[in-house]
Amino acid sequence: MRIPFLDEDSTFIDVLGKIADLAILSMLFFLVSIPLVTLGASLTALYEAVVTSVRGKKAYPARVFWQSFREKWKLATPLWILYVLAFLILVFNFLFAFHQYNNVGVILLGGNALVFVLLGFQVIYTFALIAKGYRGFGNVVKMAFMYGIAHLPYSVLALIILLIGITLISMTYGVLGVLLPGFLCALISLPLEKVFEQHLEEDLDGDREEE
Repeated sequence: MRIPFLDEDSTFIDVLGKIADLAILSMLFFLVSIPLVTLGASLTALYEAVVTSVRGKKAYPARVFWQSFREKWKLATPLWILYVLAFLILVFNFLFAFHQYNNVGVILLGGNALVFVLLGFQVIYTFALIAKGYRGFGNVVKMAFMYGIAHLPYSVLALIILLIGITLISMTYGVLGVLLPGFLCALISLPLEKVFEQHLEEDLDGDREEE
């Protein structure tokens, strides 16, 4: 007896396949990110695999992940280290401001909170831009900052999704860190791809002309 929703080309099977792909990518991301220093390259590879394979038409998401990781780790890794250092400095500043029991402390906390949001935008866009084909340390940093500010509603939405995901992972003592990253990345890619659809082709053409 033929069951329509179990056909290979049915929506149900397609959705199940995408869920399985995201789960596999999540586990790959978790394993490759264990050294921590590779987290930037892992984020780049995860985003590219999710957008071009799970959401796109490329086959074999795991293969896309590994190929992206090998090709883009040299750019993604130093940027990741830079952002980690910036975050550590920000944490130190937060602790300093928290112990200032006066108006100066309040101003410092507000300023640090703003920098935290901007740094969050920077991290989100940086590795997505590398995954989309951007090259050049300074160019990636500049474009990530511009996109984060110019498309504030999308940037805020992506940051909220990221913070909710990190909170869920923390609440489960890291257990969800094995399975959640792929699904989290897929959600974050929704607002980011709206931004890229508007600008990416024009920017990449400009980069090629300069070369």
